[in-house]
Amino acid sequence: MKKIFTFVTMALVSMGVNAQTWKAGETAPEAGAKIIDNDLVTINTVSETKVVDLKDPVTIDEYTFDYYIQVRTDNPDPSADSPTGGVQTDCTALVVKANKDADVTFYFRRQKGNAGFDTDDNKDMLCYAQNGAKYKYEEEIIPITDDEQYAYAKKTYKFVEGGVYTIYRRGSTINLYGIDVAESAGDEGGDSDSDSDEYTVKADCTGEVKLANITITFLNNTSKGSTADAGTWTFTDGKAIADQNSCEIKFEPTAAGKLIIYFQAKLADNKPVVMFVDGDTENTISCNRVKDDSVIESGANHEELAAGEGIYYMLEAGKTYNFYASGTKYAVKGFSYEKTASGETGISNTIAEKNVNAPAYNLAGQKVDASYKGIVIQNGKKFVQK
Repeated sequence: MKKIFTFVTMALVSMGVNAQTWKAGETAPEAGAKIIDNDLVTINTVSETKVVDLKDPVTIDEYTFDYYIQVRTDNPDPSADSPTGGVQTDCTALVVKANKDADVTFYFRRQKGNAGFDTDDNKDMLCYAQNGAKYKYEEEIIPITDDEQYAYAKKTYKFVEGGVYTIYRRGSTINLYGIDVAESAGDEGGDSDSDSDEYTVKADCTGEVKLANITITFLNNTSKGSTADAGTWTFTDGKAIADQNSCEIKFEPTAAGKLIIYFQAKLADNKPVVMFVDGDTENTISCNRVKDDSVIESGANHEELAAGEGIYYMLEAGKTYNFYASGTKYAVKGFSYEKTASGETGISNTIAEKNVNAPAYNLAGQKVDASYKGIVIQNGKKFVQK
């Protein structure tokens, strides 16, 4: 059989202790049924679907399938307002929650589109990330001998921990034979969104930025209770400018990590920064200066933040964070987000003990050594070095 798309095949039998395989059986799963539920993923049906007994079993790789269920949705497509899309009679969408980074392979039959059997023919299996989580995929399409209308396919999605995804097809039906789950084997494959962990503001920014493991949204209105009129963000190459202090930036991480916010212009020492959690303006968290790791308490005065300087926060997966600079029209130039290592909570934000060997800086933000004479900043404190 001719292979339209190829990739390095996964080991389908020895996939680790957490691997799990599901095959369509003679009984149709009910709406909301958990067809896979383990340490790696939880996969639910959305509605009750029709099950079909194959007259001739289908073999793809090492698996032989005797039944299939139908995956298809009606209007609308999955969106923030309708995360699983419309319901199609006798068909279902699937909701995948990634409990860890996981490779999920779907085995199915699909139709041929106007462009032929390829990923751009509008008959492909689709994925919608309900919480903006990153994903990648690899696909192999295997035309059926002497059949001009259908092909077998296997598609492996690389889902990230904390991500919630809708698997669907609108306008044609996917005959789903089985699913295989394994611990993530790496990041090769196509992109859904940017897999970068850094972002510099661009003139064509739409107000939403998706990085690996986090979604960043510039908010024109405010949820912090400010009496100021709602402002707007202006985007140019290299900076995003808030014309009111009511403008916030929302961060939605799908994995715990270190967020750095870089300022385009200096932020005066009487203009505190605030980050609150899950919409509770009283629940705020502190940050640290990138250059010397000194702590800045949320809402408290701080040493002047120079143009280009960064502050960082340690964020948790699954929470929503809102940031603003109090009492000023501030500007940012970019962000970076680094996922913390497995097992780290990413929520320490504790004040470190004074380090006599910590780097020291002059008032211009330049690093200086012990021979420098004048006012220096070390461990977040000013003193005169003679």
